[in-house]
Amino acid sequence: MTNRVSRTTDHRALAALARDAALARIGRARVMLLIMAVVSTALLAALASALLPGKSLGASRKTVTKRATAARRSPSTSPRHRSSTILPMPAPAGAAALGLDGPSQAPTAVAPSPTPPSPQPSAPVQPAQPAPAPAPPSVVSGGS
Repeated sequence: MTNRVSRTTDHRALAALARDAALARIGRARVMLLIMAVVSTALLAALASALLPGKSLGASRKTVTKRATAARRSPSTSPRHRSSTILPMPAPAGAAALGLDGPSQAPTAVAPSPTPPSPQPSAPVQPAQPAPAPAPPSVVSGGS
């Protein structure tokens, strides 16, 4: 009987060890998947940066390279250098140029015209009749 108990205990201990080893492998696999996702995202960002200049970090590298080569050339021999100079902004447009003119004349205040009192129709005045007494409110018993 003691042999049987020790086999069951050994079997349970081995099962617990196997479970722990499997959980450790799953944990390592999750970490590796996370690292691979971060690396693949970085690679895709670098690829997009290289293929689409002007939209991300790839544009800044090319701009620096163009500035360095333009600085080495003399301004008289490089027609591209003259065309790449920054032109000043034009003067701001006025309100008239934008179609935002005010009215041609100032608004005038219209004075209210006095209205003469209108004649009242002469009708015989009837004596006021007393109002009927209000009906007592109906009583409603609780419903629910």
